[in-house]
Amino acid sequence: MGKFLVFIDEDNGHNVADKIKELYPKKNYKIRDDLWFVNSGELSMDLSEQLGFGVKTEDGTPPASGLVVRDNITAGYYKNSLWEWYNDN
Repeated sequence: MGKFLVFIDEDNGHNVADKIKELYPKKNYKIRDDLWFVNSGELSMDLSEQLGFGVKTEDGTPPASGLVVRDNITAGYYKNSLWEWYNDN
């Protein structure tokens, strides 16, 4: 399993945040509306596709846009709830 940072393009018309909450209910941490940590056993590309980034839609609307970056080391000062989630995942 690995931790990933998910950067969501808010102007893309897709609700990627809802997908994160649905697909990874106890494996996500919201930093802000457009930035999430996700713990997943998938590769970066697979997680990206699960969230709809770059995936063609059936109705012809443009795909969701955003980035998935594998987290290697995280350091800094932030809310305790992040570090608790980080250590538990």
